[in-house]
Amino acid sequence: MRMLTMGAIILATLGLVEAAAISRSIALNTHQKLNTNQEFVSQGISNVVSSFFSCYTSSGSFTRSSINYQAGAKTPMAAVISGVGLMIVVLLFAKYAAFLPKPAMGGIILLVAYNLIDFKHIKHIIKSSKRELIVFGATFLGTLFLELDQALVIGIFISLFFYMERTSKPNIATLGLNQKNRLINIIRDKNVKECSSIKILRIDGSLYFGSIEKISDYLSNLYDENEIQYVLIAADGINFIDLAAAEWISNEIQKWQENRGGIYIAGLKIISQDVLIKGGFIDKIGENIFFEGKKKAIAEIHKKIEHPCKNKAFKECSGWRE
Repeated sequence: MRMLTMGAIILATLGLVEAAAISRSIALNTHQKLNTNQEFVSQGISNVVSSFFSCYTSSGSFTRSSINYQAGAKTPMAAVISGVGLMIVVLLFAKYAAFLPKPAMGGIILLVAYNLIDFKHIKHIIKSSKRELIVFGATFLGTLFLELDQALVIGIFISLFFYMERTSKPNIATLGLNQKNRLINIIRDKNVKECSSIKILRIDGSLYFGSIEKISDYLSNLYDENEIQYVLIAADGINFIDLAAAEWISNEIQKWQENRGGIYIAGLKIISQDVLIKGGFIDKIGENIFFEGKKKAIAEIHKKIEHPCKNKAFKECSGWRE
């Protein structure tokens, strides 16, 4: 198992990535709708079943798919017909096929593969995104100078690194009321007014083990300054919360509840509440801190404050729009 596992994982990954790349490349031209999950399931079933009959690992083929597309193929029957044709050639014309010059066959394959290269997309990558360019360049050079499976692993890990680096720093925006009585990011308008009693934050990004450090540092600094007693988190931009983030946020909320006014959450999506509910964190911190909208949350918080916000628009929050 130790000898076979790594190779099996690399082969499976290579097959899936190759099939996904082929389908996406052709779909860009045909405008077809992709079902990648169905493709992965079908490949898994075909390889599991064929493994009992000493078959090769199977996947999509860049060259064959391109030839089928250029020939006008529309349905999977094209693969069946080409398979039957290949079987006939192998059984009846193998002796004659052996005389075909390999350079000619190689040239045909290279020509077909060359037509699959999307030069426009490569130029777009070069112009638009340095990170995508690094991933593309590393994978391309790895393919030239290393084994194909090693190049694939390099590209996957670099992409994963950039994803983690991007999502680990969620944007934290401070909200205030503009002249139209709408809550917006204070950096957008110099005339925006903040509530003197509540710090209203909007977190743009998911809460997971990699992103909680930045949010934790922000709230810790806010706690140490001891100028704001109540914090309202606009959670519209939070797509999911993992277990590590749920444990941290419950501890942070309890700390504010015991020593400050408290932390309240508005607009948290139902799917983001899944871990909080199943893990018993909502029972721990209380359901009363969660609100459907920011307007209702601010109104409820103002009822708890001894010296409510002096800003009339915030104090009479029924008059402004979220």
